[in-house]
Amino acid sequence: MKRNKICIINGVILILFFLGCGEQTLSIADVEEIRAEIRTLISEQSAAYETGDIEYFKHAASDDIRGFGTTTKAVYANPDKWAEAFRLEFQSMDTTPYSIHFIGEPRYLSIQVSKTGDMAAAVYEAPAELNFGDAIFPMLYRMATVWKMENGEWRIVQWLGARPFD
Repeated sequence: MKRNKICIINGVILILFFLGCGEQTLSIADVEEIRAEIRTLISEQSAAYETGDIEYFKHAASDDIRGFGTTTKAVYANPDKWAEAFRLEFQSMDTTPYSIHFIGEPRYLSIQVSKTGDMAAAVYEAPAELNFGDAIFPMLYRMATVWKMENGEWRIVQWLGARPFD
């Protein structure tokens, strides 16, 4: 009889232990804090693009990054290739009279956060202007980015940037 009680008590302790080891669900305040961090990172990414800051893109990328651009050849499977693509794009802006400026806030921004708070996905449209010589052309980028917390910092693990055409 005493042995059965000990087994039951040990069983209950084990169940409680394993229940405590499960995924933690974030509070609403925690989720909103992460969403604010991701919004800030999106703004930083836009500013880095406008200023040609290659170091930002090198630092922002996870070693596991998968990036997809507008063309079929624009697939990047490591941070160096991803940063190199931006370097080439910035270089083309330096050698031709054009630049791109993001205007206003992202539209249709949706940020989803994982239950554990270590991953977040953002999908949005980024209105922009293409300045070519003296002419200004409205543009639109569609972005989908997955962020992962690595060593206390958000890193991009998946990135899709596309320019839709009418």
